Amino acid sequence: MLQLKYMDFYFIIPLFAVISAQIIKVALMSLKTGAFNPSYFLKHGRMPSAHTALVTSLATVAYYYEGFGSMAFAISVTLAFVVIDDAVRFRFYLGQQAKTVNRLIKDVLPPEKAAKYHRLHETLGHYPKEALAGAIYGVGVSFLLLKIL
Repeated sequence: MLQLKYMDFYFIIPLFAVISAQIIKVALMSLKTGAFNPSYFLKHGRMPSAHTALVTSLATVAYYYEGFGSMAFAISVTLAFVVIDDAVRFRFYLGQQAKTVNRLIKDVLPPEKAAKYHRLHETLGHYPKEALAGAIYGVGVSFLLLKIL
């Protein structure tokens, strides 16, 4: 039988959180669109934020094993703030800019010239509620797995 050490959980639990969050995202998008599209597994944006689930899961595991005052917890929480801020502000605004560029190309250029430009991906970041859902999921699934494993 495979014997796991607590350090293994620093990798296994966040990995499970990010992969399962992406699976949930694919399922939700399939329900919304009415068609299964596995390419959503590799896309950014939408509900829930898998990146947020990953970093909050890591912070939860660090808290569980090392405690609130530990260096591991401090580093993981700092990383979580950077990743969540990136998803909610920076990547979200990049997506808004992509929408504007796509619209300009469509509205301003003649169709034959517009066809030369590939359409930019518009869902790069997250709305705050999507990041919050990822955070709640990351913490929740981590505590659940820590109790089970």
